[in-house]
Amino acid sequence: MNTIVPFWLAAGVATVSMVVLAAHLLALNRAVMEPRRKRIRLATSLLMMVIVPLLAYGFGVARTAEPRAFVYVWTVIPALLLMVIVLAVLDMLNTLAISRRQRRGPGPPANTRTEAP
Repeated sequence: MNTIVPFWLAAGVATVSMVVLAAHLLALNRAVMEPRRKRIRLATSLLMMVIVPLLAYGFGVARTAEPRAFVYVWTVIPALLLMVIVLAVLDMLNTLAISRRQRRGPGPPANTRTEAP
């Protein structure tokens, strides 16, 4: 055994994480929120559901005796985690834009002119 952690530990943590992510996705589908925010959060949750099994494989299955698989999985995982961070930044920027719009209040209707007479 030359894995990072025993398989049973990696699989157990991954299973619990997948259940929590699935519950989060179900709650997110029922939530009432701005559509762009909802899409960003759905994408983030789905991406994390891809990452969790890869992490379980990387920690509990991939062996250092098989360097190709070990390097592949540990190259893909940080790339996907970086994508989660990018989505989190997009969610933050979207939240800032929403709060600015709410503070400003409703603007003029789109079809009115603001030219001087």
